[in-house]
Amino acid sequence: MLRTKRKLQLLAALAVLLLSATGLGCRGFFVNPTLTTITVDPPTPTVQVGKQLQMVATGTYDDGSSGSPKNLFWSSTPTSVATIDNSGNLLAVAVGSATVTASSANITGTTTVTVALPNVTSIKLTPSNTSVSQNTPQNYTAAATVSGQLNPVDITATATWTITVGATPGGAAVPNGLFTLTNTGTAEVVTPQSGAFPSLPYVVTVNATYPGNGNTTISGTGELTITLQ
Repeated sequence: MLRTKRKLQLLAALAVLLLSATGLGCRGFFVNPTLTTITVDPPTPTVQVGKQLQMVATGTYDDGSSGSPKNLFWSSTPTSVATIDNSGNLLAVAVGSATVTASSANITGTTTVTVALPNVTSIKLTPSNTSVSQNTPQNYTAAATVSGQLNPVDITATATWTITVGATPGGAAVPNGLFTLTNTGTAEVVTPQSGAFPSLPYVVTVNATYPGNGNTTISGTGELTITLQ
């Protein structure tokens, strides 16, 4: 009887040891996924001065999963343009561009935020109508009329610039490569390159666009006539 009882005690102890070992083994095989990248949304947003925008950071992990990173830290540079709090709420302070960074441990994600003027009602390009010969650069500036402000505001450096190149009256297309558009920091420069223009003089349209209230866009245009050298 004693021998049977002793066997039962040994079996019970062995079962407890096996259960403990199994539990330790399961925990030993589980490894927390490692954060590999952080994506900041919305990407490259435009926010008007005085407005707020909620930024969101999404992390991807080495096991293929995704989610909100732990111990997330937000920052904005320069803070004179935009600030951001620990919850990712951004405040647009002044016109310009700011880099917003979300970081967790040694992993970071960034995006560029553009802070725009509010209440822009129109844009005027200078010159509005002019002509140049081939290979002669033409500088442009853009001024915005803002509701409630007496004087126009220079938005040359923050507007989006494009060139509209259409067909000639005869229907022949003009290659876009015949024009270059560069930003000098103070003015946009359009340079008509020498090339196979279907006919000269030829007129292209220079466009400057800027965010309006809500989801609207304000545009200003100017005509540039290309003449023979």
